[in-house]
Amino acid sequence: MIIIIAIFIWLYAVTEKQYEHIFQAQVVLINQPKDYVVLKNYTKKIGVQIQGSGKLLLRALINAKIEINVDIAHQTKSPINVKLNLNNLKLPASTTNLTPIKFVDKDTLVFFIEPIHTKETLINHEIHIQIALGYTIVGGIKVQPQRVLLTGPQRLIEETNFIVTADLKFENVVSDVSGEIELINPYPLDLSMDIQSTKYFADVQLLEEKEFLDISIKVLNAPIGVQASVLPSTLSLKIKGGIEIIDSMNKNDILAYVDYGEYKITGEIFLLPYIELPADLTYFDISPDKFELKFD
Repeated sequence: MIIIIAIFIWLYAVTEKQYEHIFQAQVVLINQPKDYVVLKNYTKKIGVQIQGSGKLLLRALINAKIEINVDIAHQTKSPINVKLNLNNLKLPASTTNLTPIKFVDKDTLVFFIEPIHTKETLINHEIHIQIALGYTIVGGIKVQPQRVLLTGPQRLIEETNFIVTADLKFENVVSDVSGEIELINPYPLDLSMDIQSTKYFADVQLLEEKEFLDISIKVLNAPIGVQASVLPSTLSLKIKGGIEIIDSMNKNDILAYVDYGEYKITGEIFLLPYIELPADLTYFDISPDKFELKFD
């Protein structure tokens, strides 16, 4: 019993003595100018040497949060140099008898400030789909929404031309692909985005081939007053693409023509045909492969 009492007496004597300890004070910016933003790569904590009884220092070490208010009112020119003041330290009420002595390492902080800007920018996806043999993607990979609104420092906004998504890969795909994917913020500390993800979709269809016959050939870009036609007047070809598009097509959906402008430049009357198809279709096996320009 005597030993226990002695220990308590010793602890009381020790904790009532004066000591010094270095605490890390959290930097808190106050009175930031309207329509301006401080870049977040500033010193977040500053060392402060504080004196007090062992009991109070121990209490502060266990559960006290020490802050220092840094006032940047009316400061809009970068960089901002602020001389720290011990009077701006905020100590918890339970440790008011602690005495700040000095700042450790440095007593001046530097901040960089810029006007706040907003800009809508494109989303570039990093979705990679490897389709199975005999299938195709109709219309490419689509994301919705396609744009994101950025808010942040002027310089970062101006140099950010697009936002990318997370990387996503699919292999041996035989059916539609859809879901939601995260957007990657290139400057997460300083830029904010109005959305954090976007939806994606890919229309995967079975690949089909179909032959179209007796497609009429037009003559385009002929001068006013010039009547021209081609011989033969029709062609045939094969088209490859998604089964749903191919099955709904007819030959009127195909534009086949020769360009009169080529004859005007070269004088050659045997011209190659041009073919225009709905998106995501390809053609091959055109017959015949040249057409004679005739003047009516």
